[in-house]
Amino acid sequence: MTLPIRKRFGDSMRDIKENADHRFEEAVVSRLLTYFGLASQKSMLRNRENDSSGESRLSLSMFQYEFPQLPIYLVSHALYRVESDVSIGKVFTCFDKTKLYKAYDDYSDVIPDSIESCKPYGLVVQWPRMRNGFILHDMPVDVNDGGMRLIYRNEDRCLVLESFDAFLDHLPEIEFITF
Repeated sequence: MTLPIRKRFGDSMRDIKENADHRFEEAVVSRLLTYFGLASQKSMLRNRENDSSGESRLSLSMFQYEFPQLPIYLVSHALYRVESDVSIGKVFTCFDKTKLYKAYDDYSDVIPDSIESCKPYGLVVQWPRMRNGFILHDMPVDVNDGGMRLIYRNEDRCLVLESFDAFLDHLPEIEFITF
């Protein structure tokens, strides 16, 4: 008898999803470090996270603590099967009922109160065949900037969905202080 993979290796499905979240978060932090020319800070971030949480990994919270110049608070999530839930039809008819929108609301609870009132918030998610994923955020955008993005508005908010790479390309020039 063949056991399901999650039982064979002793991991629960929750552990598998948590590990996928951590791996994706590390990929997002690595992308930020590379994009901003901070790759040399990778081991410092990993060491500080280890000192703080006991886990030797890259985390967005530590990146944002060490580099507060980033004008947005980022959270990442390896959202499963998001592409089947966020079809073009759903985007234009009921975006606020998609997994992506619900995840954005759920993850907004992890934003520290000290940051919530002063910085926009973005959720970076994995997407099949998109190496660095997409971001759903509430940061103001210049519609005259090139690229493809979807803008969702209702009476409460204005959210933007775009590739993470395009998002980084449209950020204003940031000067990071390194040690």
